Amino acid sequence: MSGSEIVSGQRAAYAGFVVFGAFWGAWGASVPAIRDQAGLDDGRLGLALLFVGAGALPAMPAAGLAVDRWGRRPAALLLVLLGAVGTAVALTARDLWSLSAGLALLGAASGAADVAINAAAGTAEQAAGRPVITRAHGFFSASVVLASLSTGLLADVGAPVYLPFLLVTLVAAGLAPVVAAGGRAGAADRAARRGTGTPGERAGGDGGPARARPAGEEAPEGRAGRPAVRLAPLLLFGGLGALAFAAENAHQSWGRSTWPTCSAPGRCSPRPLRRSSLPSSPSPASPPAGWRPGAPRPCSSAAP
Repeated sequence: MSGSEIVSGQRAAYAGFVVFGAFWGAWGASVPAIRDQAGLDDGRLGLALLFVGAGALPAMPAAGLAVDRWGRRPAALLLVLLGAVGTAVALTARDLWSLSAGLALLGAASGAADVAINAAAGTAEQAAGRPVITRAHGFFSASVVLASLSTGLLADVGAPVYLPFLLVTLVAAGLAPVVAAGGRAGAADRAARRGTGTPGERAGGDGGPARARPAGEEAPEGRAGRPAVRLAPLLLFGGLGALAFAAENAHQSWGRSTWPTCSAPGRCSPRPLRRSSLPSSPSPASPPAGWRPGAPRPCSSAAP
């Protein structure tokens, strides 16, 4: 890759994680309002939230194939789609079934976008030779905080619940050219390393001659020239990661859904704890007449 392509790859990764963080920050702050809008109790809300993972699982492998084929361009499209699906969920969630169907679509868009932006960050890190993934996740965290605070402020002034997601969609559309910059550069770079793809991709995407395999180098094993991969370790680490994310997301989702300060307009602004709101402790009884300091206090015959 050229220097400009390396820089554009880093910018694409950072922009993608900014949009992704903005969406999940808006979602986390909107869970109480969406729950109340759908008229759900905690048990049915938990059932609906399961559809996020159910939608994400089949979408992730498909997203990986799309990234291999088209590079960073699917990431830009998926981020815009994620914001649009969030807007649709906020508009149509009126009961358990409408919310569950919307969350399945939201999970599919989110899972696919997650794969695409992490693949973009990984490719940019390999090309740049410096940390990109960790910095991109830093952008994600900062974006989550800013979006959560902004969503709370919008709820405080009585804005409709779909407005934060609509704003995220507009931001995603505005940053789409940055995320998609370079187009097939990532796919061409991966094809050049694997020795697969079209001759232009194997040469690095410039249309030149295909890379010649050095004498004595064995062809990669597996389907379509891909190296053989042991599946068991991947499944083990994937299962451990799934459990970790399940615990993290359960804590985040339920903490947000039961936290009362943002469940209704006018309750999101922090208020200082006034002394008058604290429970008053009973004042000690007045000493009896004639009592001197140091003398034992006589017992009162009155019942406590």
